[in-house]
Amino acid sequence: MAEIDQNVAAIRNAVSYVRSHTNRLRSFELKVDSGKISRGSLPLDVKTRWNSTYLMLTTAQKFKVAFDKMVAEDKLYNDYFCEIEAASTSLNSHKCYEELVTIATNLMSLINSYDPELKSKATEILKKFDKYWDGLKNLNKMLIVATVFDPSKKLELVKLCLEGLYGNDTVEYNEMFDSLITVLRSLFKEYSTRLGGGTDPDDQSSQPNKTSESSREQSIERMEIVDDCVGYKRIDVSYKHKLNEIGVIEKRDELETYLRESVENPHLMIGMEYDVLTYWRTNSARFPVLSEITRDVLAMQWMKQDLKMESRLPSNAQVLEDLAEDDKLERENGDATVLE
Repeated sequence: MAEIDQNVAAIRNAVSYVRSHTNRLRSFELKVDSGKISRGSLPLDVKTRWNSTYLMLTTAQKFKVAFDKMVAEDKLYNDYFCEIEAASTSLNSHKCYEELVTIATNLMSLINSYDPELKSKATEILKKFDKYWDGLKNLNKMLIVATVFDPSKKLELVKLCLEGLYGNDTVEYNEMFDSLITVLRSLFKEYSTRLGGGTDPDDQSSQPNKTSESSREQSIERMEIVDDCVGYKRIDVSYKHKLNEIGVIEKRDELETYLRESVENPHLMIGMEYDVLTYWRTNSARFPVLSEITRDVLAMQWMKQDLKMESRLPSNAQVLEDLAEDDKLERENGDATVLE
């Protein structure tokens, strides 16, 4: 497969071009008809599934004459292969969870449609969606963690997503939120130990700071003695007592500080996106541990969680059936768009 990788990629791009738009698909079908070839489904493979790649290659081979006609007659098709393909340098992992929830919540809404055909299609698609992602409840929590480390979203967007999926303050909502917090705390503890040489992650102060803090406390204690015995009232001592009464004084680590701060909400021009990396470069001194976590989390490339599906790989017939069904749905949706 490695030796023919460029050839496979070329065929995949050709199939992707044809399937990318209804007009392109219809143009390809006209060339199929003119070449006196029997019509059929043109599946696009899943790169991690070799059997689907085999099906794509064998099917594309049947339509070789039609693809040759595309080369001779379709300028856009030739221009498509002349485009420079560069690796993306933009971040996407922090956008994945909200996109998945957007799809799921809209499908859940369409299931309650009064249109029976629309309701049936939405139910069918949601079933495939849940099968693909193994249900959003079983989603890898790191996908949600990536959202939290977008300073313009943090936990606020996560709460909104959970509310849309499970309702406000339901058992499912609380379970998912608590499990997310557990993952965040575990990550922070892991990285703190790794970067701090085994220091307690809940103690972010250095030894000199502890010494100065101890000296300050001793000084305040002496002031309190003067306050109590001599009757001389000090405002700073009274203020310290007041803070202790209302519980304002508390020990916060980087994670708590970051989550408690307000989300970033800058005024951006239309079409511009918030620059997550700039925020973490600027605040790496304030959040040294979180910066390391963010660097690793945002660099991850996401795909469906199917590691445990290796033991139940679908057969060629099942893959072809799924691809044919996808083509059918795509054609129907494309026709509906054209009619509108």
